[in-house]
Amino acid sequence: MIKIGEKESEVIEWNHLDAMQGRLGLISKETNHAFMQYLKKSFTELNGIVMQITTEKKDAETEDYLSITDFEGMPTEDPDSIFGTVRMNWVQQYLNLLAYIHKRDRFSFIPSASYRAHSEGPLMGYVRAVEELNDSADKELLLKHFEKLEKVKWFRSEEEGFVYEVIGETEEELLESIFIGAWSLWTFVNTVEAANPLNIMLELSGSLMEFPVLNEKREFISFAVSSISRLSFDYLVSVVIKSSSLFPMPESIIEHYIIEDNEAPDMDWSESYPAINDLGEDIVIWKCSEGYEEMKIVLAKENSV
Repeated sequence: MIKIGEKESEVIEWNHLDAMQGRLGLISKETNHAFMQYLKKSFTELNGIVMQITTEKKDAETEDYLSITDFEGMPTEDPDSIFGTVRMNWVQQYLNLLAYIHKRDRFSFIPSASYRAHSEGPLMGYVRAVEELNDSADKELLLKHFEKLEKVKWFRSEEEGFVYEVIGETEEELLESIFIGAWSLWTFVNTVEAANPLNIMLELSGSLMEFPVLNEKREFISFAVSSISRLSFDYLVSVVIKSSSLFPMPESIIEHYIIEDNEAPDMDWSESYPAINDLGEDIVIWKCSEGYEEMKIVLAKENSV
C-alpha cells in the first residue's frame, strides 16, 4: 500500500499491486511531476523494480537493451492461447503501423507470411518473407525498420530504475518509438522471472499526445498503452499513466484518477463535480470507483509520508 493523499483526517492509500486497482492515472501538464517522483521512490523502497517509458528527459545514463527479435525467435506454446493471440496482435499492429507511417497499403507493401509456431514467433515469418523479396527500395526500408527491434535501447540508474526515452524528429518517428518501447516492455514482462514486483510508469506528453488525437495514430497509442496496462491483471505489476489529458487512460482501464489540471482539453468534470472551480491550489480531484472527492496529493518533497 502506498499513501497517495489526505482528506480531512483520512489517509488515502493505493493498493498498487492489487489486480483490481493496480492502475492509476495523473492528469497534469507539469513535467517531472513531484508526485511521480514520490511514487518512484515509494516503489523502490518497497523493493519493486521501476520501468519508465517517458517523453520527458531523465538522468539515467547506463545503457541497457531489450531485444524484440530475440523474443520473437522463441516459440509460442499455444498460438490460440490469450498470450499467443496478444503476441500476434503486437505483430499485426506493428505491420499496420509501418504501412501507416509510409502511407502505403499494407498488403501491397508487406508480403503475407506464415510462421513455424513450434519454433518461433509470428514476426519471424514476416522477416523471412521480406528477406526473400527481390532487392528493392521497399525491401531495404522494411529491413531497416526490423533492425530497430534487434536492440531496443533502455537506460538504467539506481535513482530512475529502467528508462525508455521516446524520441523522434517527426510525429511518425515518435509514434514508432513509443510503440517499440511498449512492445519491448511487454516482451520483458512476459519473460522475466523475478520475485520483485514491476512498477511501470508511462509519462506521455508532447506533440504526439496533443488533443485531439485522431485517426490511426490514436489506435496505435491506445493499443500499446492498454496492452501494457493489462499486464497488471496477470502479473505482479502496477501501472501509472501521466498525461496532460484524459487520453489514453479510459482505454487502459485506469481505476484511480488524480486530476490536477481542471482545464484538460478532452474532459469536463463540472457536471459530475460541481465544486471543481473552487478547489484550492493544493487540492486535487480524486476519482475512485464512480465517485469524485477532494484530496491533498502527496508530493515527493513532503516529509510526512
